Amino acid sequence: MDLSGTLSEEGLLAIAAQNLPESDLRSLSVERLGHRLPAIADPVGMHLADAPYWASLKREFRILFCTDDPKYASLRSELQAAAKNADKAVVAAIAAAVASFVGLAASALASFVAILLLAMLKLGTEGFCGMQALEIKPG
Repeated sequence: MDLSGTLSEEGLLAIAAQNLPESDLRSLSVERLGHRLPAIADPVGMHLADAPYWASLKREFRILFCTDDPKYASLRSELQAAAKNADKAVVAAIAAAVASFVGLAASALASFVAILLLAMLKLGTEGFCGMQALEIKPG
C-alpha cells in the first residue's frame, strides 16, 4: 500500500513532536525513539520499563503494511481512500486499530505511528518491510 501521496513529512513530524522532542526527531533513529514508548505511555513508571510495546507496535504495523492479513483489511481500504495531507486522520486510524493489540491507548501511540510512517515514506513500503531495525532518522 502506497500512502506517499496521502501523507506529508511535515505533518507527520508535527504529530510526532507532540510527545517527542523535535531535536530528538532530527538526531535519533526511529528505533531509538521507539524504545522510549514505555516512558511516554507510562510517565510515572507503573509498568516495567522494558515492556514490549515498541516490538508489538512494529509487529502490528508490519501486519498492516507488509502482508495481506485480513485482520486489517477494512483499515487498508480506509487508508487508501484518505485524502491528500490527511496525516492526522491516517495516524489516528492506525493508532486506534492497533491500540488493543499493543496494549496501550491510541493517544500514547500516535507519535510512534507517525515516526513509523515517516520511516516508511523514506524507505518505501518494500524497503520498510525488509528492515528489522529501523536505524534511520525520521526528521
